[in-house]
Amino acid sequence: LAHKEFRAALRKLLPISEIIKNKLFESAEPATSFFSSVFEELKLTNQLSDSNFEEGIGALRRLGFGWDKQGRLNFEGERVRFNWIVSNSKISVEAVENLATGFERAGIRVNILPQEWSIYMSNSKKGNFDFALSSWVGFTGGEMLQFALHSKNTPPQGGNRGRYQNTSFDEVIDLAMKETVEDKRTSLYKRCLEILQQDNAYFYLWHPYVIWLGRDCLKNVKPYANGSYLALLGIINGCP
Repeated sequence: LAHKEFRAALRKLLPISEIIKNKLFESAEPATSFFSSVFEELKLTNQLSDSNFEEGIGALRRLGFGWDKQGRLNFEGERVRFNWIVSNSKISVEAVENLATGFERAGIRVNILPQEWSIYMSNSKKGNFDFALSSWVGFTGGEMLQFALHSKNTPPQGGNRGRYQNTSFDEVIDLAMKETVEDKRTSLYKRCLEILQQDNAYFYLWHPYVIWLGRDCLKNVKPYANGSYLALLGIINGCP
């Protein structure tokens, strides 16, 4: 997993579009970064290509991987297998089970490890996993990238649980945090997202749509991009 070409091949195997269509019933959009499409200023020009199982298999072959007679993926005689930790909530476990079908179809052994929340968080912060399913919450702008991904912000200092390290990313995010001109700062944030995309540092899955249900007589309804309930504070009750 230390090689980005291998990570790129693995990402191709994940049935993300099928899950959005058949499991989430189109209530989400494919993710291409940490930020959904409502963050228009952080939208990347170069979007990630969709999952494609055949392309993933071809990439694995080019990297020197092979399959034994039982169809199990191996590299230099050693079978490829991963431990995937996940919180023990039903919806999270089902998501991992569905995602793992892409790996298993390719002959990869996936050991899914549902864990009580505190144990999951402990192992996540310690890096005791090959894969971990997480939902980032509270992202309101590019400044969160420093906390989540700077090489100096591994736990307990920050949220870099995947131990991502890239000096180019560190340099750009540090510049962005010092930049006072908004347009220049946004451009630097986008450059950070491009570096992450090129590295396949995270496998972006999907962004659930923020759906509001309410009566027409409610006024000043302005949902936050991150789904925050703080938007409720501004609602004006014009109902009889």
